Amino acid sequence: MSQKVIDLLNAARARELTAITQYMAQHYELEDR
Repeated sequence: MSQKVIDLLNAARARELTAITQYMAQHYELEDR
């Protein structure tokens, strides 16, 4: 696999993980109140 493809996949996965982390953080913040 070319490095360009690997970089794109890593960037997409990083964005996905960031979105999941933010969603979980907001979800638990709302539940704690």
